[in-house]
Amino acid sequence: MGIGNWDASSSEAQVSGLESQRSRSEPQNSSYKPEQSHFKLNSSHLKLEQSHLKLEQSHLKLEPSHLKLEQSHLKLDSSHLNLDSSLLNLDSSFSNYNSSFLPVPLREGG
Repeated sequence: MGIGNWDASSSEAQVSGLESQRSRSEPQNSSYKPEQSHFKLNSSHLKLEQSHLKLEQSHLKLEPSHLKLEQSHLKLDSSHLNLDSSLLNLDSSFSNYNSSFLPVPLREGG
């Protein structure tokens, strides 16, 4: 018998219906736990972070070799400049050498 508009038997039926509906919507595997998928996501995130760190480390390894290449390039540039200045010195001494062997112009009428 209902008190006011409330009927105890129909309310119990509604509650039991909701419980059966909820049990149907949950996964059938009773060992499933939402925390497991959370841990899987965390572990994949950690794997991504580790691979990112490996990439950063390899990038750092590349940087010193890049610096070594730049240093050797600078050494090559300086030696190239030294060669250029040596060639200029050779050119000037060669022109001095040539000028000392120029024939003396003959005087006209002489």
